[in-house]
Amino acid sequence: MKRVLLAGVFVFVCGALTAAGAPTADLGDGLVLRSLNGGVVSVTFDLDEAGTPVYSVEYKGRTVVSRSALGLELKQGGPLSRGMRVDAVEFRTHDSTYPLAVGKASRARDRYYEMTVSLREQGGIFGFFDHLEQTADFEDTLVVDIAPGDGTVMPKAWAIWNSQLPEAIRDYDPTATPPIHDTNPATGQWRGEVPMPPVSHPLFGQDAVVVITVTPR
Repeated sequence: MKRVLLAGVFVFVCGALTAAGAPTADLGDGLVLRSLNGGVVSVTFDLDEAGTPVYSVEYKGRTVVSRSALGLELKQGGPLSRGMRVDAVEFRTHDSTYPLAVGKASRARDRYYEMTVSLREQGGIFGFFDHLEQTADFEDTLVVDIAPGDGTVMPKAWAIWNSQLPEAIRDYDPTATPPIHDTNPATGQWRGEVPMPPVSHPLFGQDAVVVITVTPR
């Protein structure tokens, strides 16, 4: 699953500092939103080598915001800030007025140029930074009870998956059911097989088993 900055949209605005007109964008070392009238205000957006969104701001040719990283730190899902690619770029010009409660003028002008950059994460949940080694393919516990034997009586073993326990483990009596069949004919050794639980079948198949071997010390 690939994640999109929805709020994956980073919005850059050049405010009402210039004469009327539309913004211009240059594709080169990055996307540049430059106001008219000599480009009094310009915002540069780019992706660095790791695919991290970065931006900088200039006013009259002087840097007011140095190259800075952008991103989101999600409570569930981890960082959404690397491995991005530009999915879409949109431009919009806004020009309206709104009433003022106090002051010499009754209305104020709200005027700006806007560039919206939509980003899409490359690699999704299988990306390098998602730490799949910490994600279990399935979760279950094999409960094993062993009666080792004493030289005259052969060892025995019982096993059941936690997901298949009919009651709390503290109340479970393994001897109420037959032990696992011994498949090893050797004297003094015991070997049995336990079928994998149904939740694991899509991964290992329906015939997968866990092999348990009991030997003398």
